[in-house]
Amino acid sequence: MEFLKQPKEMEMTGDLAKNWKKFKENYQLYVTASGYYARDKPVQAAVLLHCVGEEPREIIKTLELSPEEMRDPDQILMKLDAHFVPASN
Repeated sequence: MEFLKQPKEMEMTGDLAKNWKKFKENYQLYVTASGYYARDKPVQAAVLLHCVGEEPREIIKTLELSPEEMRDPDQILMKLDAHFVPASN
């Protein structure tokens, strides 16, 4: 779908947990609507890394993901969830 716009990069000011949830929802809608969800995991991971933005990519580098995990969007999303969304008591 060449007319479908990619999601805006994650906003890195203000409420980061809220911003992360918003980005994640928009990303998931995008990969579904664009058909990327059906592509190989490394392609999906590359799309995620491209869409999320430069600052979050720098954070991802600190999250101790293995090279294999870096090719799996589910692993990247899980690590970013843990980073941006505080655990509830």
